Amino acid sequence: MATKTLKKIAFILNEYFLKNIDDTARKNIQKISKTRNRLIHFGKKTEQIDYKEMEVFIRLTEQLIAIILELSPSNIFNSFEALDNFLTCKKK
Repeated sequence: MATKTLKKIAFILNEYFLKNIDDTARKNIQKISKTRNRLIHFGKKTEQIDYKEMEVFIRLTEQLIAIILELSPSNIFNSFEALDNFLTCKKK
């Protein structure tokens, strides 16, 4: 993944979710970004990522939109905890 893309994602995570990005988080971001691009552009899922991780990506996108629109995002799906687990490689 291009450094520019990683910087954009790191900025969003820091700005809206107050997350700092270490090497472990950077690796996970690269993995989910690759999967997202393959899914969007080719309609295929990569083998390196599971559906739970893609669900985290989708839920966080929902959270991000709510935050930008100054709404109160619900954490009913435990998205914030899932983000922490994803960035630190913890599986639930």
